Amino acid sequence: MERIHRVFPFAATCGIELDEWAGSMKDMIHRYWSDAIKMIAVRRAQGFLSDHIGENYRPGTLSRMNPGSLSDWPVEEQQKLCAIRGNTEDSIGVRLSTALMIPIYSVSGIFSPRKKASRAVSYARGRIALEGGHPTMGVCTRGNTDTKYQISLD
Repeated sequence: MERIHRVFPFAATCGIELDEWAGSMKDMIHRYWSDAIKMIAVRRAQGFLSDHIGENYRPGTLSRMNPGSLSDWPVEEQQKLCAIRGNTEDSIGVRLSTALMIPIYSVSGIFSPRKKASRAVSYARGRIALEGGHPTMGVCTRGNTDTKYQISLD
């Protein structure tokens, strides 16, 4: 495994406002479409973060890994990942249970420079080197009416 020198831990969410709005839907088809909207919102948040990291840190092509996506990185370790940045409930409204993030349409992970375009970078437990010793995290939320992005990058 090649050594990774910079990583960008992140958490992204559809936002508590959008989640609450979707939760108010009573009709089955409205619930289905509101879930689709939440999924699009969290994917857009991840894309926005990737673009922001690319423009401001110029790491080249990025790879993304999420707790639970690799056999040696269980989903329960997202607690540790989010703890790097601090209280995610206070900063972006995401609560963590043992294995779930709430709102459900939330995700945590690590962006890192990809050494080879054809292969994702492997995760090595305990060997994450944060740039300058400071964690970096980005957040994107959606408000009630207009889309608004809240970015927090140290």
